[in-house]
Amino acid sequence: MNRMITIPITMLHPHPDNPRKDLGDLTELADSIREQGILQNLTVVQGHYEDGEHVDGDYTVIIGHRRLAAAKEAELETVPAVITDMTYEEQIATMLTENIQRSDLTLYEEAQSFNQLSVMGWKTEDIARKTGVSKSKVGKRLRVAKVAELNNEGMKEAVGRGATLEDILEIEKIKDPEAQENLFQYLGTRDFQNKLRMAQEREIFEKAKSDWIEILEKAGAEQVEGQTGKYVGALYSWNAKAGAKPPLKEDRKYAYVVSETSVNVYDVTEEDTDEEAQKLHEKIMAKARERDRQLAELQSITQRHYELRTDFVHKADFNESIKAEQIFGYYAATAILFPGYYRSPTEISNELKEAFKIEKPSKSFGEDIVGTFAGDPRKLAAVMFLTACDSGASTYHKRNWSDRGHPFEYNVNPRLDYVYHVLGLLGYEMSEEEKMMQEGRHPYLQPDNEEEE
Repeated sequence: MNRMITIPITMLHPHPDNPRKDLGDLTELADSIREQGILQNLTVVQGHYEDGEHVDGDYTVIIGHRRLAAAKEAELETVPAVITDMTYEEQIATMLTENIQRSDLTLYEEAQSFNQLSVMGWKTEDIARKTGVSKSKVGKRLRVAKVAELNNEGMKEAVGRGATLEDILEIEKIKDPEAQENLFQYLGTRDFQNKLRMAQEREIFEKAKSDWIEILEKAGAEQVEGQTGKYVGALYSWNAKAGAKPPLKEDRKYAYVVSETSVNVYDVTEEDTDEEAQKLHEKIMAKARERDRQLAELQSITQRHYELRTDFVHKADFNESIKAEQIFGYYAATAILFPGYYRSPTEISNELKEAFKIEKPSKSFGEDIVGTFAGDPRKLAAVMFLTACDSGASTYHKRNWSDRGHPFEYNVNPRLDYVYHVLGLLGYEMSEEEKMMQEGRHPYLQPDNEEEE
């Protein structure tokens, strides 16, 4: 049975498993308590915890940790409290519910608390019922707790930087533990989405590499250390995404070289060849392979950055200050600023269908679009702007056709600069890699004045 008493502060102990670890600034609350006293009773249970063990004597606070801390700052000697009986599980659930209702917990603290109840044997349905939150929310927080097990300190820091629930759960989908660990340092920063896509591309490439090696070995190909024979093709991250297969023909003998970023295939069928001509051919092909490798990486970068821009617009998490009419103004300005830029009707149609999630447009396609974004005209304006001004072919690199230097060089792109400018006004933050490309600082875009051998 609950009973209310006045308890000396020296007999009150904070609960060691209180979900809220940071009580925040207590100055204002302490001033109020100093002037008016405590207006709401604390809720406590008898006994307290020492080194994780419950012992008799004194009291443990269940509800009112901030009030207790502020009362100490105000130098009160006693506080009003209600003594209640609760099991340990009920104590955790009560503290968790109290903090959730006040929106006092960080995402990390919520996840850890739900996980604590789960470890004690509570099912998702039980946690949802006892705390008053949806099963979906409980399930997602439990998944966050599982991700946090990979790097608890990294998770706390990331949540402090503003990491979102969606971003955290994306790490869960990456299978490589080392890649997951690497992503934690970017979680909650402008570089996370770009690094995440790089990790995803890497996993696709590694799977394709394994498939290629299996196909090559079945064809009798031998793995070698360096280039040999006639180069016939390669696997890179960009064509791995497209489902490329080894370029093999019947009655030919092959060898292959595996590197960190590619699988190169060579035709080593014995034929009568001119040795000097073969050396010259290999020199030319080696240069071509390096060009192809750099092109493959630049194509992956270009596509990845375009997807970052597109995803930002589709999510429509824009600055509150920007108005729909302003975005439409930028959209209209593209016709004046870039009059020669043209996108085919098919390209525009495909992007609009993707943006509005409409698989088979009907005669009411326009009504579908208007209905979808009637409550968010800013998103409609932003999608129209991006469709008119951006594409997956927008890039900051171009082919260097001279015989010296890198095969690619920096390409000034005012239209892409304009896209980044407008998206920046909407709240988009460029990753470091995007800035390197925009400013021509990427290693593949640097001039090389050394004479070739």
